[in-house]
Amino acid sequence: MSIDVKEILDEVRDLTKLIKELLEATFPEGATEYYEYNLSNTTKSIVPPIKPWFSVFVMNDGPSDITVSTFYGNNITVKSGERLGIESARGIIKGLTIATSGDASVRILCLR
Repeated sequence: MSIDVKEILDEVRDLTKLIKELLEATFPEGATEYYEYNLSNTTKSIVPPIKPWFSVFVMNDGPSDITVSTFYGNNITVKSGERLGIESARGIIKGLTIATSGDASVRILCLR
């Protein structure tokens, strides 16, 4: 029985890469992304440009209510003048959708 050193090293490399990715997903970088939209009878999808977010804060300046949906199927109504915070212990928020049947001014702050 012979030992294939190259095969073992390849497996160690792949496992090390996986561990590195898992560790990076548990600590936020501290970088923020800010978005501002004036929506009118529309739906707007927002996707992280670099990597998933840890936290998302949505401020609805109105005048209409909005519905915020995560890519995991959660639908949350945010009334005019209210704020919504979505937080995760890991960077897993891969995007969200904002819908309104009226006019709404929306600000979004994301942490990755």
